[in-house]
Amino acid sequence: MSNYPSLDRALTDLGDKNDRCRQDLYYCDVTFLRQERRALRQDIQASVYVLLGAAIEDFTRTIVNTVVDEITSQAIAHSDLALNLLAISIGGPFLALQEVRGLKMWRKRIELLSHAESQQVATLPNDYVPLDGKTIRPDHYEVIWLVFGFDGPSLPDPRTGLALKMIADYRNLVAHGEQDTATVAGLQPVDAVLRLIDQIDGLAVHVYDAAVDYLDNRQYLR
Repeated sequence: MSNYPSLDRALTDLGDKNDRCRQDLYYCDVTFLRQERRALRQDIQASVYVLLGAAIEDFTRTIVNTVVDEITSQAIAHSDLALNLLAISIGGPFLALQEVRGLKMWRKRIELLSHAESQQVATLPNDYVPLDGKTIRPDHYEVIWLVFGFDGPSLPDPRTGLALKMIADYRNLVAHGEQDTATVAGLQPVDAVLRLIDQIDGLAVHVYDAAVDYLDNRQYLR
């Protein structure tokens, strides 16, 4: 357990959701062996990818939002904030900059850069965290590590990146109706899907530990 209840809950919740996915797969493997129930087994097995994708997204969003909320609660001046975090604290003005043209653009750029030395207390809004609402893939964690400056690699190992990509790809096939559930369910045996879930458990611990270490050691300061 850490000093951050929201982080602890995020890790526990993801573990519970992963366990439910495991139970669904075990149930399918034991109960629906007969040919006449094959379609139901395929539906459940394919739906696991959708459930995993949603669970990973919820976990990641909670971790990121908790980190920015904790930083905001410390009432830190922009001048003391890690430079990368300005991408969040002045995310609104950065976004508006793409609409500015001509000489005014240069004035706005200088104005934004001046925030780096401002004594004004920084607020990190949840609206500008480094997530885009899409199914979580390895690139999302690379950007999260870049923006916050978490220590260590963004993924625990290359296999985790492959697991994330596979879950995202299969999830989209089901959710967007690009393939029927029978086809998606047949892409991986149950044992392989269970190993994917194990990889996500490992990823969750990795991300959780990085966030806790980051906050405990106040790595959000310059």
